[in-house]
Amino acid sequence: MLLSNEKKIRSNNVFFAIMVVMVFIFSACSEKKTTEPGQESVFNPPQNLQVLNTSQNYVQLVWQPPITGSTASLTGYEIYRSSTSIQTTDANTLSSTVTNLVPNTSYTFYVVAKYGSNDSRPSNTVTITTTHGAPRNLEVSNISHNSVRLSWQAPEGNTSSLSQYHIYVNNQLRLMHQNTTTLFVDIPFLELNTTFNFYIVAQYGHIQSHASETVTATTLTGSPRNLQIFDITSDSARLVWEEAESGTDGFVYYYIYMNGIPAYTSVLNPTSTTHTFTNLSPDTTYTFYVVGMYNVGMSLPSNEVTITTLMR
Repeated sequence: MLLSNEKKIRSNNVFFAIMVVMVFIFSACSEKKTTEPGQESVFNPPQNLQVLNTSQNYVQLVWQPPITGSTASLTGYEIYRSSTSIQTTDANTLSSTVTNLVPNTSYTFYVVAKYGSNDSRPSNTVTITTTHGAPRNLEVSNISHNSVRLSWQAPEGNTSSLSQYHIYVNNQLRLMHQNTTTLFVDIPFLELNTTFNFYIVAQYGHIQSHASETVTATTLTGSPRNLQIFDITSDSARLVWEEAESGTDGFVYYYIYMNGIPAYTSVLNPTSTTHTFTNLSPDTTYTFYVVGMYNVGMSLPSNEVTITTLMR
């Protein structure tokens, strides 16, 4: 009886050992397979992750495929920012552009190779810092024959070290604007009837941002021409002039200045190049000139003409 019990115990122990081995094998086979560092397996990771380009709000990543010798089917890649999955690509795409980043901020990235439902271990990691924010939404207004006004919005992100704005005209630095809370500036001394390109760069200590968008403006043409005065009486005079030689696109109407003060506008008859002043004082000297008004600003004044009305 004792011998029989011993046989039973040994038999049970063998059965238990066999079950433990089978459970271990089944568990190992059913786990999601990944590759430990230094191991060669079918789940090889992407290689040589690099940063191709960095801006204030995006980064371009490139990498190489896993080493040869894989026997599993590579189905794609998954891009991680820190530990968060942000993008996936197919197996033939070896690059990714990550957008909507914050200027002047550090980020870490890595890539995982996808083998069906299995992942490789991560690639090498890369850490980048996005560039400082650039001025935004640059606009041009108040265009005259020799000046324009530029206005913009402040950069996104951390601007605590922003020290000044550099204004470029036709790719040449024209002005350093040091008041960082005033987001407009007038650009004087431009040539008339000339097209200019403008952009702005933000200066953060010794570091410059990328340029803003570029805007283009054409200064106005020269003045109305050949102003003359006829039919002078004791209380009236008739003015006649010619329109500017070129650049009349956007013309709206004329202003006539008398003794330096606007005295007439041709709003009701915009293209008329003559006007008769009445109710002038006898034996009085008057000086006139004409200015063309455009939908973006004012032209140069015409020549001045001075007359003296007749005595009664």
